[in-house]
Amino acid sequence: MPNKSQVQVEERADRELFARIRQGNEQAFRTLFDRFYQFLLTVAYGILRDTESATDVVQEVFFQIWQKRETIELRSCLPEKGHHQPQLESSQLPKAVRLR
Repeated sequence: MPNKSQVQVEERADRELFARIRQGNEQAFRTLFDRFYQFLLTVAYGILRDTESATDVVQEVFFQIWQKRETIELRSCLPEKGHHQPQLESSQLPKAVRLR
């Protein structure tokens, strides 16, 4: 489990990543995708129990993040296997899941 100092460093890095995404930095968006794709796919699959639908939902999440990048915010952190996972408040995952 990371200590408080490590979590603060990670949170600062996440805020900087989101700031770059808000500015339209495609490499920062790719970093976000690489970090969270599998995590979000696992969550979506756990809800939908269908690989194709889960993949569609996650693609929609990342599409919405990019489309709404100027207003996206990092609001809080969630524990995930001893590491924090930023909560993407405006990610549209619940809305996308309801549409299935």
